[in-house]
Amino acid sequence: MNTETTNASAFDVMNFSTTEKSNVGAVMPFLHPSDGTPLEHQTENDSEPRALHLVLMGASSGEAQRVFKQLNNRTKRRGEKYVPSNDDIEADRLADAKGIARLVVGGLMFSDGKWVDLNKDNAQDYLFAIDPLRAQAVKFILDAGNFIAS
Repeated sequence: MNTETTNASAFDVMNFSTTEKSNVGAVMPFLHPSDGTPLEHQTENDSEPRALHLVLMGASSGEAQRVFKQLNNRTKRRGEKYVPSNDDIEADRLADAKGIARLVVGGLMFSDGKWVDLNKDNAQDYLFAIDPLRAQAVKFILDAGNFIAS
């Protein structure tokens, strides 16, 4: 059992609200798919390595609730016995990337020899092409601990 005893007057259960930070966004480092280390890169023009990351809205945001409801409805519409074709699988990957891109507030990637500032408009391409990035983003968005205000 987790008991807060250090400063009883400072403890407030409302500190665990995720709504505000979910709407503003939280930084998700892009982790190496094999070993889980945060990915960084340094070009000759950078004074120090820069972290690859996304800034994502959380599951408590209205936009995230809309995105996940739409994705869940897709599954419900198809029914239990549905067997996807290869085209359906590819279309689902694209729909997933589009949905997650709607939750991107910002970010930074290194691609094609240059730094790319990410936003809702261009994040879809990276989320579609890089399966581990898409998977990490979904996991991050759904983890309420990433969006606790305190």
